[in-house]
Amino acid sequence: HYNSEFLAKYKANLNSSHKLFNYSVYNLPVDEQSIFKFMLVFPLAILAIVILKNIVGIKTLGTFTPMLVAMSFIQTGLISGLIAFIILISIGLLFRYFLSKLNLLLVPRISSVVILVIFMMQMIAVLSYNFNIEQGLSIIFFPLIITAWIIERSSIIIEENGEKEAIKQNITTLIVSVLTYMVISSEKTRYVMYVFNELNLVILFLVMLIGTYTGYKL
Repeated sequence: HYNSEFLAKYKANLNSSHKLFNYSVYNLPVDEQSIFKFMLVFPLAILAIVILKNIVGIKTLGTFTPMLVAMSFIQTGLISGLIAFIILISIGLLFRYFLSKLNLLLVPRISSVVILVIFMMQMIAVLSYNFNIEQGLSIIFFPLIITAWIIERSSIIIEENGEKEAIKQNITTLIVSVLTYMVISSEKTRYVMYVFNELNLVILFLVMLIGTYTGYKL
């Protein structure tokens, strides 16, 4: 049993005599290879989202928002990430409700929400540290801008379509995020997608194939 770092170095040494290998991802420094190992699983997450939206017909807040939330779950842990998501969105929507009464322009309004989210993350981290809740410290890995955008988008849906629709789309976004997390959270999955990254060409084909489907959704 060898770890991925050892295998990357071994493969680099084994193929260093080939000129084409110099233009391979395996010739990069090990730290950069680790980043690509994480990045090359994105197409698998994208495929999951495409299937859920175009075949199943699930509505979410944004196209790739669930994927970004799922990636943050890998850093925070699933349960801690879900709790952080619910707390941040709930408090953010209350603050956004008061902002709507001030009739601010779009950019200053979203900027205000971003600043609030920063304060909320800081407060949760400090309280978690003082009460010895280690999971709460992982709040710093939550996507700041995406969280602010979800709050803004949810408030607009509340104004246009009512609270039930906003709650429904937040729940479906969480469901898709959890399903995507289950797909990409496996270390073995990330390893396979990195070592055999030509599989992403297969995923590209499947995404394009699904793009031609115009029938009924589940």
